Amino acid sequence: NVSNYLKSLRVRRGLHQEDMGKLLGISIRSYAMKETGKSDFSIAECKKIVAEIRAGHKTDEETK
Repeated sequence: NVSNYLKSLRVRRGLHQEDMGKLLGISIRSYAMKETGKSDFSIAECKKIVAEIRAGHKTDEETK
């Protein structure tokens, strides 16, 4: 399912739910609900996540 796929991308990249929430402009709780399937990702959110991960998105921690 989409939630599992996006989670695996996030984990492989070493990102946290907080990072993804910031990327999408939503709270950590909202992101966690989406990732666990309790809420749905929009197509736009999915595209943004995949694009950022594939582009090697750097978190604030990595750029310090």
